[in-house]
Amino acid sequence: MYPPPSSSSPTSPSFPGSSLGISKPAVIKAFTLLIFFWLLAGFSRFHRNDDGDTVTIVPQDNQETIDVSIPVDSDIGSPSFKDGSNSNSDTNNNIPSTPTSLLASPKPTKQVITTPTTTTLPGVKKHTDRVAVIIENRPLENLIPVMLHFHSVLGPEWPIIFYTVPATAANLSVSAPFRRAVDEGRIEVRFLPSTASLSSHRAVSLFLTDAWIWEDLAPYEKVLMFQDDSIVCSASPQRVDDFLRWDLIGAPIDRAYGQGYNGGLSLRSRALVLEILGRHSWAADSEVPGAPANMKFEDQWLYTRMQELPARADGTPGANLPGEEVARRFAVETVWSEEMPLGFHQPMRWQKGNMAKIMKYCPEVGMIGGAAFF
Repeated sequence: MYPPPSSSSPTSPSFPGSSLGISKPAVIKAFTLLIFFWLLAGFSRFHRNDDGDTVTIVPQDNQETIDVSIPVDSDIGSPSFKDGSNSNSDTNNNIPSTPTSLLASPKPTKQVITTPTTTTLPGVKKHTDRVAVIIENRPLENLIPVMLHFHSVLGPEWPIIFYTVPATAANLSVSAPFRRAVDEGRIEVRFLPSTASLSSHRAVSLFLTDAWIWEDLAPYEKVLMFQDDSIVCSASPQRVDDFLRWDLIGAPIDRAYGQGYNGGLSLRSRALVLEILGRHSWAADSEVPGAPANMKFEDQWLYTRMQELPARADGTPGANLPGEEVARRFAVETVWSEEMPLGFHQPMRWQKGNMAKIMKYCPEVGMIGGAAFF
């Protein structure tokens, strides 16, 4: 047992093993100071910069200073997190909870718009003799998937040019993958002339038989034309590069509909197209009374006029055109091929009975449209 406290100091308790006496007010004062310094130490770990949107965590125990940028919602005065919530919960960030007083009079974050670049992946050298081209002035829902798919299958060396109008380009730019493809130089956007019309088969034929686009595509030698209703198949063992020797190739056209190759997915020699345009006029040929079917559409007309070219000085044909068997390996439209091709044009329209086979071989067909004006 311990002796009772002395009557001379009724408020001074004694502690086991010590003869020191401490008054109750002193204990309370010491405890209050301890809490004060603990709180002060906690608040001193944070310092808000003058710009109002960055919290600097002061280094402790030889740690480096860490600047954590916090987007601030100006109308509610609290951080805006990536998931759209406004919370200081540890589930939303990895920094200690910020005292409310540090978020007073927040400064809104500024939107940063990057300038498009033409950089490509390291080690990738783009072709300068071949290019893939799509012409479309409508903001079709499948345009972006089709363009990105063509880029993926063709490979990063193939440049892709998208001819369109400013309104459609702005509409598609809402897509982050599309903006990234443009910024990285994988897709180049060029605007069509204000007078260009693509509203019908005839309008498209008129546009493609004008020298403007073929001159605009210089210095490329080979032009792969594709549309939202055409596709190249990732399962194909063949590549577009395997067909570069031909001056014109596309899906062979059934004799019931004309002759030649369909232009919706076609490979063309730019210089030879310009040579044909310098010799003939599709507009004039197509308006001749009783003109045959092969004069009514630019792709069949181009094939016919290339066949008529005189032989070269070395005895080679004026145009190097493939036979139907080779053309079927390139693409299928109205003429079916059991040997699956590199690509398809409008298969839902022309190959309804073979769609199960087509989808098994080339499921990408599911992303293309029904029909364009090609």
